[in-house]
Amino acid sequence: MKKLICLSMLGMLLTACGGGGGSAPASPVVVNDPGLSFSPESLNVAVIEGQNKSAVIRASANKVFSGTVNVGIIDTKGVTTGAVNMTAVSSSAYDVTLQVSGKLPIGVYDGVLEVRLCQDNPTVCSQPHPGSPWKLPYHIEVKALASISKVSIDQLVYRKVSKITVTGENLGSASVKMPFCLSLIEAGNGSSTQRNFSCKIIGVGSSELTVLSDKGSKLYSMPTVVNLANPPQVTMKTNLGDMVVELNPAKAPITVDNFLSYTENGFYTNKIFHRVISNFVIQGGGYDADLKQAATLAPIKLESPNDLSNLRGTIAMARTSVPDSATSQFFINVVDNPALDSCSQFSCVTTQGYAVFGKLVSGLDIMDKIRQVPTRQVQDMNDVPVNPVIIYSAIQTQ
Repeated sequence: MKKLICLSMLGMLLTACGGGGGSAPASPVVVNDPGLSFSPESLNVAVIEGQNKSAVIRASANKVFSGTVNVGIIDTKGVTTGAVNMTAVSSSAYDVTLQVSGKLPIGVYDGVLEVRLCQDNPTVCSQPHPGSPWKLPYHIEVKALASISKVSIDQLVYRKVSKITVTGENLGSASVKMPFCLSLIEAGNGSSTQRNFSCKIIGVGSSELTVLSDKGSKLYSMPTVVNLANPPQVTMKTNLGDMVVELNPAKAPITVDNFLSYTENGFYTNKIFHRVISNFVIQGGGYDADLKQAATLAPIKLESPNDLSNLRGTIAMARTSVPDSATSQFFINVVDNPALDSCSQFSCVTTQGYAVFGKLVSGLDIMDKIRQVPTRQVQDMNDVPVNPVIIYSAIQTQ
């Protein structure tokens, strides 16, 4: 128990003591000593999440408790706040007003409050009055402030915008969470009975759409499935030949969507592989043949670890020492580079590593041609090919 607020009085007087937290198993059938009775015989309360609620219990004595009576209502599960009001209704009966806690999460709580009548401190109660302690069962149901009657999604199509409509009551503070959504925002002016959201679907597979209250508790959930018949592929045409990259949106949805966005707007046209290290990587997607760097989209979140390793033939995002700094530049591993992963045999560090998001399914021989070109230092850039390796185009071909 966390709190104990008790009074010492002559005669019959009740007060309350607060306690810990959490739910409890169903309360047992309780048969109390007839010297003290409660009306109602158990505490049955429905309360709205986040709101305290008063509950009144009348305690009546049909015998005289002589001497000093120290009384405590002991709450070991924290279902009350510890706040108590008492009103005498007769010489032997009191109405005791308890406050059911508004800090309880949504759910059902069953348990027992213990009423101790003692000649000493009720927390010790080494001198209990006959019949003490008495048990007061409770059943408390915490309901959500908001209620959901319907959730609809107009489409679940990869890399398309989905519109989500939530219908119900008291929805002013409700929010939506869906793992495959990028930039989930509220669309238009919502009301207390309908909220509209939209987002771009960037993942594939099964997930769950969840509607949350302002306290973060789950109001509603529904399964969602985004199907993709074939993984996306991008063909890079270079002056040394073509390479086909197959992307993995299931493992790296943000990174794949970012790469495809650059591909769709033609960003990679006439860019070069500006860094070539024969026993490490070939890196490109940031500079043109004059080593001028183009403006990019906003940096993306590092998706590592994602169960994909920097093995020969895989493609990953280049970045600075800041984890969430990748923009347009990528590299292709020309050998196995497990040191670039965020996971070692001992542990994973989510702020380290480089996010793999696909692999070459064609053109490994072209990759090997590129890795063998002679390089030089140009100003402060090392490993620049002597003769530019140009990406003529990058086009999604599947």
